[in-house]
Amino acid sequence: MPLPWRRVFALAVYLYPRAGELEALEWEDIELERGVIHIHRAIDRSRDGETKATKTDTPRRFSLEAQVAPLLRAMHDEVGGAGPVTWMPRHRDLAEGLRTYLEVAGIKRAELFKTDATRKAITFHDLRATGITWMAIRGDEPLRIMQRAGHDDFDTTQRYIREAEAVREGFGEVFPPLTTLLKPRPDRPEWSTIGPRRRDFDRLKRGVSRRYVAGWTGLEPAASGVTGRRYNQLNYHPRRTTLLFLFSRSPLTTSRSFPNAVTSLARLSVCPKPQLAHLSLPTALSSVGGTGFEPATSGL
Repeated sequence: MPLPWRRVFALAVYLYPRAGELEALEWEDIELERGVIHIHRAIDRSRDGETKATKTDTPRRFSLEAQVAPLLRAMHDEVGGAGPVTWMPRHRDLAEGLRTYLEVAGIKRAELFKTDATRKAITFHDLRATGITWMAIRGDEPLRIMQRAGHDDFDTTQRYIREAEAVREGFGEVFPPLTTLLKPRPDRPEWSTIGPRRRDFDRLKRGVSRRYVAGWTGLEPAASGVTGRRYNQLNYHPRRTTLLFLFSRSPLTTSRSFPNAVTSLARLSVCPKPQLAHLSLPTALSSVGGTGFEPATSGL
């Protein structure tokens, strides 16, 4: 499993943030000397990656788990302690990436991968839930758990406590050491076609905006209703394509992956049809059949 992915998964458990909070986390928000973290903002992906308040509008400051501090120090030294704490996958890749790497790790529990009337496949948000449940299994005080998780309703915290009581018997070690994540291992690949691109991670180290690291949705290969990045990579077969300029009378605002411009470029998998040049972009796509727009998915 690539090191950047493993680190993202670990931080999601050991810091128990929501995905947007983890992405918005800056090194200035962590006091490594005192072992204190301040979670006070989140990334709003519905507004082009702008920052916003946390879900409950309540900042929280708490002590770091002892076992995550060495990992944060190593990551801090790698980037010089400036900018975002971690690279983050694209929003729509979070859950699929987690399930993919669980399978790569040999995890076979069906309830983690199946969604039906009685089960729900694991999502990235469940990593946060794991960390909160681990606190309850350890026996932390309920109000302490509530404050660290950022819950504004004690009933929400109680659900985790009840779950912990049900599984505490015979449970293994919570928050184990993360020594294998401190630096790359020569016998393990750091990158893969499923995970981040090396140039994206390099941009993060140089302090380039996370907008250009995370990437946006746009024109992608048709996926027969499946919008996963990995699915597209495995099932995309290159075809001869033609670039056709289509002119729209109004600015295109249907997808944030396109600028609001009168002239837009669409990639179509058909021969050019000059008689369609006067049509708006959506009309032309429906007329000639392009590879289609892939919308941003709201779920994790």
